[in-house]
Amino acid sequence: MDRTKEQRHQYYLENKEQIQARQNQYYADHRDEMLMREKAYRLAWTPETIRKIEAKKRQWKLRKTIALYDQLFQVYGDKCICCGESNRLFLTLDHINGNGTAERKAMRNRQYGAIGKAIREPDRSKYQILCYNCNCGKWRNKGICPHKSSP
Repeated sequence: MDRTKEQRHQYYLENKEQIQARQNQYYADHRDEMLMREKAYRLAWTPETIRKIEAKKRQWKLRKTIALYDQLFQVYGDKCICCGESNRLFLTLDHINGNGTAERKAMRNRQYGAIGKAIREPDRSKYQILCYNCNCGKWRNKGICPHKSSP
């Protein structure tokens, strides 16, 4: 009875309507019991427990973000291509054509959307690494970093 994940998924797709009908019927038959179980589960959470869980989630998210930026810097280099800043705390991903807002809207509700996409599809004509100063200066100076436009 050991099925692989792919086999289970294929079985589900082939029998989706019957499985959902069985689940709906089970819920209808055991609704009160399930609601009471859920309520008891929620009451067991104290504010201290919730704070601990939220702290663990924040730590996990921070570790994931740092690992994601490490991958990004491996792909695109770990210094600003304009001024040479190499402190990773100052570095960020820049959309060369200035279409970051449009990309974020298209990838709405996806965590790490642009960074993940830049890592998966390393296209040097779309993305580059800039420090925050160069990135903001480029935005305020209509697409040209102040380092490059000043005499």
